[in-house]
Amino acid sequence: CRALPGARGAVPYGRGSGGAGPLSGNAPAGSFGKRLTVVGFFHIINTIFFILLPRYHMKVVIQQIRKQKGTTNMDNQLLHTPEGVRDIYNGECRRKQFIQDQLHQVLLSYGYEDIQTPTFEFFDVFSREIGTVPSRELYKFFDREGNTLVLRPDVTPSIARAVAKYFTEEDMPVRLCYMANTFINSSELQGRLKETTQLGAELIGDGSAETDAELLALVVESLLKSGLKEFQVSVGHVDFFQSLLKEA
Repeated sequence: CRALPGARGAVPYGRGSGGAGPLSGNAPAGSFGKRLTVVGFFHIINTIFFILLPRYHMKVVIQQIRKQKGTTNMDNQLLHTPEGVRDIYNGECRRKQFIQDQLHQVLLSYGYEDIQTPTFEFFDVFSREIGTVPSRELYKFFDREGNTLVLRPDVTPSIARAVAKYFTEEDMPVRLCYMANTFINSSELQGRLKETTQLGAELIGDGSAETDAELLALVVESLLKSGLKEFQVSVGHVDFFQSLLKEA
């Protein structure tokens, strides 16, 4: 037996209901089975159509791009990506995904939980008082209500917003890890793309020395896991700078 969506019970295939069911009425024996067959047939055709349509559309788009490639110069926008972004494919994409998986496993082994935040958020989340990227280097746009939205330039402010919304003091400390693309509209960063992938960890609600040691160990193990043999870890803290200013 199989229950139809919206029906009150299961109706056997190939048998007439004979009652006042949702689809039956006083149908002759076997008519309901035929209806199910017809419905199933059109469902299959509909599924095949929606599978083949994107493939056909992709084929047409590729043909159009190749046609323009042969008739116009190589600077046309159908072939090239904007400045600061690039395609990653074949072996390079495979190697990138492998390294990301290796690093992700390290984060999970330390007890960090995954978190995903939106690609764009309200401007205030990345304002000068909270974020680390100047406003002029943000990708800004507006929604239909007139709100200023921003493609995330950094993941940390988004996680801070999420922690303030979903976690309480009783939940602390909170260990979160992430992997997401970030966007910075700057042409002054030599050798750095405008779209990059960030992978990191946030330990919130514990300012002890043990926490610092945990994060340093996490960084070192992650770098070793990525295949690096020689590296240097720089440690900074905003309180150091503020203390120097206060003493000055």
